Amino acid sequence: MHNFILPECYADTTLIEVLGYKKTNHQSGVNNVLKIIKEKYSNKKSIGFIDKDKRNGDREYKLYLTIKSEFNGSLLLKQKPNSQNYLIEHPNMEMWLNSMADSLNVDKSKFGVNDLLTNKDKYKKQSILKDVHFRNFINALSQKPKSPLQTVKNWIDELNK
Repeated sequence: MHNFILPECYADTTLIEVLGYKKTNHQSGVNNVLKIIKEKYSNKKSIGFIDKDKRNGDREYKLYLTIKSEFNGSLLLKQKPNSQNYLIEHPNMEMWLNSMADSLNVDKSKFGVNDLLTNKDKYKKQSILKDVHFRNFINALSQKPKSPLQTVKNWIDELNK
């Protein structure tokens, strides 16, 4: 059980599950992730998985400091000082996965996810959790050498020791 991992949306939750972490603590939005970490995980380990967002101006968010940066700063690992509270911050999910597919030569049409950028609402709904095509697409991305998803998995594994 990985309820110390708090993804901010259904697409994030799906991605984390495909990477092998089941029964996460799904939240709706960055502010809810930060609120739950502050209220329920102040004395224990937590990993928020969030989008880089212009709305991340919350006072709590600003307490987290970058401790690792990969892929030209598009993937960040942040820590709240003197705590076991971490954030993994990535670009907008749909744009990030689309860009990743292009750079890793993964054919989106093979997985039925050509609409990543044109049908964003689909990827925000709870039904994405069970979407086999989306899950297979994420798995294909994660299997590629030098995939940012391998970095995410490595960071979570490191923090879970």
